[in-house]
Amino acid sequence: MNSKLKTIKSRPRNEDLVLQPLIIAAEGGRLYHYDFAKDRLGLVFEEEGKETLMGLAKEGQCLYVGAKTRIYKLELNKNNFYKEVKSSRKFLKRKFSRRKRDADFHQMDIIDGYLYITATGFNEIFKMDLGLNLVKYYKVKPPRRFFPIRYKWNYNHINNIFFHNDRFYVCLNWLTSTQYGPSGIAVLNEKMEELERFEYGWETHNFSIINNDKYVLCGTSGAIRKINHPHRSGLMVNGKLVFEHEPSSFFCKDFSMDDSFIYLVGGSVNKRDQRNKSCGVIFVLDRNYSLVKEKIFSDSGGFCGCLAPGKDLTKIPS
Repeated sequence: MNSKLKTIKSRPRNEDLVLQPLIIAAEGGRLYHYDFAKDRLGLVFEEEGKETLMGLAKEGQCLYVGAKTRIYKLELNKNNFYKEVKSSRKFLKRKFSRRKRDADFHQMDIIDGYLYITATGFNEIFKMDLGLNLVKYYKVKPPRRFFPIRYKWNYNHINNIFFHNDRFYVCLNWLTSTQYGPSGIAVLNEKMEELERFEYGWETHNFSIINNDKYVLCGTSGAIRKINHPHRSGLMVNGKLVFEHEPSSFFCKDFSMDDSFIYLVGGSVNKRDQRNKSCGVIFVLDRNYSLVKEKIFSDSGGFCGCLAPGKDLTKIPS
């Protein structure tokens, strides 16, 4: 698959550093492997129902992938394709008030030998064993705490869960009941009891704490929707946007980080039912947040999740 490549000349200190390949989850049920050295994006798995893929986690030779209604356990075969080892049962639509919603799984992580997955449509965190059996689920309190959870009226659109210093941090794309408003973080103890929540960014994805710095991606739907936050997009660290990209062109949903680089992935801004036709995009930053590479893939579908298989600091509980 060909890509449109735009390369920003690397600073001298980056010339001898190697960019890791990426595993990328995308719209349309597609899982890709991207090799920077060969500039090759290869399709390595396709979900039979074409459900959006987003969450990724790795344990040994096994790759866990989240689709809209189920979780897959994959293994790499000799032809460098991923084969399905097992899938969870389908978590079918659950009724909220007069509407039904899928689990709509977003991001996941492996913590103490269990998968923790955000079931965004249910406003819950699922805990599964590595055999994909549901152990328990935890409800996240909605903005209107004394009213039932209801899609687009009283829920948080939770995007990821991160573990740091004996605390779980849950990324709330909606901190309040206002869509396209402020985002925030819910902090939970080891028993998944909420301790606090605070405002942090807007339209956020993949909150992570790395070396005690608070990272999150901020996006904006301002090109197609009325918003109640700044029309700015990029990587936020400790409350400040340290890298920005064109907010009306791309929306990033995940990032990976190693000792040398930060890899942001996303897609061209589009309405939901057209995102499987969006362009995929990768922004590569050095650890000083300077742009090293920008890569656009015109026929990939929007990118929703990524994993650096060698070392990914966003997937290492600290």
